Amino acid sequence: MMGRKLNFIGVILIIISLLLSQVESKIDIKNSDKRFLLFISLNTFTASDKLTSLISELEYSIKQVDHPFDKVIYGYVSVFLSAYYHKNKAYSQAAQTIKKAFFYLDEVVEQNPTNWRLIYLRLRMDAFTPRYLGRCVVAKKDSQQLLENININSELIPMINYMYARALFSCDQVTQAKKIMAQLLQENEASKKIARYSFTSVPPWLSIEKTAVIQPITLESD
Repeated sequence: MMGRKLNFIGVILIIISLLLSQVESKIDIKNSDKRFLLFISLNTFTASDKLTSLISELEYSIKQVDHPFDKVIYGYVSVFLSAYYHKNKAYSQAAQTIKKAFFYLDEVVEQNPTNWRLIYLRLRMDAFTPRYLGRCVVAKKDSQQLLENININSELIPMINYMYARALFSCDQVTQAKKIMAQLLQENEASKKIARYSFTSVPPWLSIEKTAVIQPITLESD
């Protein structure tokens, strides 16, 4: 009787350990999913309290673990928060916040110079920032580096060319920028769709950006 009870307890312990390992696994997956979903929906965050709360969480995470992708998220969130401050004429706060945004985006690329996905995500922000912020030079450099990288998914090339055109336009190299945009309009439908955003609008995240750039980065962060 005692032997049966011990066997039963042993089975229960095995089941508990298996359940715990599954829970830990789910937490890891959920963490990746959470980062991914958070990142692609950042532009929907409009309340300053939500943005500042998120920045506080990211600052804590960066101090504890220092995930490269958390610095990217921090940079993006700070850009959106700076835009909020600027819109509400809190110019000093806007300037301080945007400075911190680019500090983190630049730092993460400098610390990971061979990670083309981090370079891509910096470019994805810099190519569309206002001209007065002076990020077009960095965006041009990142565009050229990515276009020379043979390891990048070919489906990303039209978007990189488009961002290169936007960077050139912001740097007052208008003729070259318009030439690239005209070439995109002569290519396949995917390229034409991107080029139609012209020099004034920002394309939403493309499916290929999500699968080839953002998702792999979130997995690296676990």
